[in-house]
Amino acid sequence: YRALLNGVPQRPEFAQWFWSRIEKSANGCWHWCQAVTKRGYGVVSLYPFGISQAHRVAYQISHGFIPEG
Repeated sequence: YRALLNGVPQRPEFAQWFWSRIEKSANGCWHWCQAVTKRGYGVVSLYPFGISQAHRVAYQISHGFIPEG
């Protein structure tokens, strides 16, 4: 990947792919339509860097680095 932010590709193509995997329901909930953990949390493969939780990837695409704390 050309540019990474905490392992998340910072390219328009990746963001477009990511957001296309989310279904927005009428009640305002956003549902991840790909892989999920046993507890139902969305996960994203960032090969070869590993796996990240979908909500963290969404934040990083939208806002940049996740602050500590």
